[in-house]
Amino acid sequence: MPELTTPDAITLQRLLRDMVDAGMKACAMEVSSHGLAQKRVKGIDFDVAVFTNFTYDHLDFHGTMERYFEAKSLLFSRRVKSEGVSILNADDPKCADLAALSAARVKTYGINSPADYRAINVVLTSTSTSFDLVYGSKTYPVVSNLVGDFNVANLLAAIAAVHESSDPQSLEEILTKTANIPQIAGRMEQIKEGQNFNVIVDFAHTPDGLEKMFQFGRSITKPGGSLIAVFGSAGKRDKPKRKVFGELADQFCSMVYLTEDDPRDEDPKNCGPDSRRHEKRTERFCF
Repeated sequence: MPELTTPDAITLQRLLRDMVDAGMKACAMEVSSHGLAQKRVKGIDFDVAVFTNFTYDHLDFHGTMERYFEAKSLLFSRRVKSEGVSILNADDPKCADLAALSAARVKTYGINSPADYRAINVVLTSTSTSFDLVYGSKTYPVVSNLVGDFNVANLLAAIAAVHESSDPQSLEEILTKTANIPQIAGRMEQIKEGQNFNVIVDFAHTPDGLEKMFQFGRSITKPGGSLIAVFGSAGKRDKPKRKVFGELADQFCSMVYLTEDDPRDEDPKNCGPDSRRHEKRTERFCF
């Protein structure tokens, strides 16, 4: 399988051809900003395009947040069919900009903002999530084994995408499938080995993702309990975000273990001219 989030154009077309030959009728694809900027999905017309959020990421490639947004917006302005639908996160400040750029009709979802698909009465625990879905004049109870408020947003996006697709399912039918969604390794993966504390593994590698993980971890930590984080930052990639990682860890965590994360032959003892991590070691940061 390809290693890129969005494969190169030739590999991608071959994979889609294999899917068609195997009798598959639909494909859900993660389209990266790199893939859009490099035209890897050129020639593909999307029936549904989903926008989750716009936060600091990939500036080592795009250079500026403005260019990063321009790349992301291509999915909605050029790649989605005019008779398709753009599903946008109403809680993100860029929602209105993308709505204005969208070549297709727009539907929104959200938790804190008015939206076509909105979650209210959200209840989060360490093992499950429940909320009421408001759509039109009706309210639907939703229960899921997914955890974290960001997964409430993800569920809303998926529900809206299926419900608004060209081959829609009823909300009642869709919601029968939310209670026990298979867990993906490394994505809010809960490790249970009989221990009397929570262990969660997640792919978070951006300031926004790390902050949401820390917020969730703190929300399920008992008063007086400790939140311990183990993470790193990829070598030779977007070094300025490392400072943000440290600030977030300092804000939320009781103890932090910093590790090497794909160093790409970068010397972990010399992370840049502004870094003096071994000289500034504190009792809460271990290396």
